[in-house]
Amino acid sequence: MWPILAHIYYANKLYFFSDNRQEPIKVKDRPMPGNFAMQMESFANSLLHNKAPEVTGLDGLNALKVLHAAYESYQTKKLVKVKIDI
Repeated sequence: MWPILAHIYYANKLYFFSDNRQEPIKVKDRPMPGNFAMQMESFANSLLHNKAPEVTGLDGLNALKVLHAAYESYQTKKLVKVKIDI
């Protein structure tokens, strides 16, 4: 999609990868597995109780739009407008 100089990857831990190194990222006071567990629990509860999820696919799409704009802004050193769907 767009060039990224470093990657963040999650697999039970959060890591920063660049061309010549890999290092763990420490998340103060909230380990990442706890955050993902809360998301999964929320989603499972919405299915079990036949309720709309707290976080929708549209929420995720909007978050990706913001992330993409942040990368573009960093690369171009310009303000990038984001159209958020509601």
